Amino acid sequence: MGALGTLFGLVMMIYWFTIIYEAVFELSGINAVKANKNIYLAFNEIDELDYVKPTLFNYLTSHYGSRYPGRLSITMKQKDGKRGKVYLIKLKFKDYNNLPKKYNEKINYPIF
Repeated sequence: MGALGTLFGLVMMIYWFTIIYEAVFELSGINAVKANKNIYLAFNEIDELDYVKPTLFNYLTSHYGSRYPGRLSITMKQKDGKRGKVYLIKLKFKDYNNLPKKYNEKINYPIF
């Protein structure tokens, strides 16, 4: 049990450092705080958005690494043939409903 607990703790620590918990959505972009650093994601640099409603069914059926329930996945545009950077923002469903219309139009396939 000790090795399994250590592995779980390590995964949760990595998970903690990759999720953005504070973000302000504006028409020109997203202001976010990640690991005590301010990040600005310009709207015209965003390639796609993806959101899955946090329900028990979605948690059980989500594929690891592709979609995360309760997280807004932001993929930035590619530069020089490299894959665009991906940011995850923890977002409650009631806050998702209050996003500006501009962001809702950019979401590919919202799953509810």
